[in-house]
Amino acid sequence: MGINSTGVAYDFGQLGSAFLNHEDNLLTAPEGMAIVAITFVTETELDVLSAKDSTNFPSIGAAANSTGTYTRTVNGASSANKVIFDEENTVSGNDKIEIGDELYITSTGVSLGTVTALDPDGDNTKEISRSTTTTMGDGITITFIKPNLIGYRGVGGQAITASDTFAAGLTIYGRWDTVSLNDAGGSLIAYFGE
Repeated sequence: MGINSTGVAYDFGQLGSAFLNHEDNLLTAPEGMAIVAITFVTETELDVLSAKDSTNFPSIGAAANSTGTYTRTVNGASSANKVIFDEENTVSGNDKIEIGDELYITSTGVSLGTVTALDPDGDNTKEISRSTTTTMGDGITITFIKPNLIGYRGVGGQAITASDTFAAGLTIYGRWDTVSLNDAGGSLIAYFGE
């Protein structure tokens, strides 16, 4: 009896792999496939790393899982655990603030707790209260995440730069179209998957 496991199909390179150790080469995944893992043979910097979907997988110049579900802009400095936004709380669809939503500073990914009440004083529909008392200044963009929902984005992810160094022996996983080296001494093995 066979085992139905994607680990068996992907973990050992059964769908193909390629070695890259020259900075002038651009390695592209075969048609209908993606680079699903990269193992760095030596300490390596990348010049190109293009994700199939840069909102889910990091790449050179694009930050994956950095946008959250929706954002709001702080209107005036926050006081204690209350925050007033420029935008309304009760926008329809995925932009609607709900109790339990998590708050993060968009630029840094720092957690600001969770929403505990909407319009806590009954006098401002743009105001919320939250579980922490971290001070926020006017104009700060706050990213919200709806916990435990599939298909939404995280926050705090950063773009990879051409000066980031990957250690020898490190393996990264994702879904990329292309990869190339930024330095003559680097080398890697790219593994393909569907």
